[in-house]
Amino acid sequence: MVAVMSPLRPEPVLRRMRPAVPGLLVGAAGAAVALAAAGLFPGASPLLIAIVLGVVVANVGPHLAVLEPGLTLASKHLLRIGVALLGLQLAI
Repeated sequence: MVAVMSPLRPEPVLRRMRPAVPGLLVGAAGAAVALAAAGLFPGASPLLIAIVLGVVVANVGPHLAVLEPGLTLASKHLLRIGVALLGLQLAI
């Protein structure tokens, strides 16, 4: 007996990611600003600048509910990856 596997359907994944897109775009814009600022301040880590920028915007800027899913994804998963890579860079 041969088992027939159904093809992977990307629709559910895209449907789940759609609410996160605005927040991820804001996070990407913040990362671009941090990279540009790191170019102006040699020796400053873009990740450190992005963290400081995020703290300032989170405490001073407006809180928009539409951005929350993407910013939560970025702050929980992507930030952890960035910090781990920064630690790896310091260890080398």
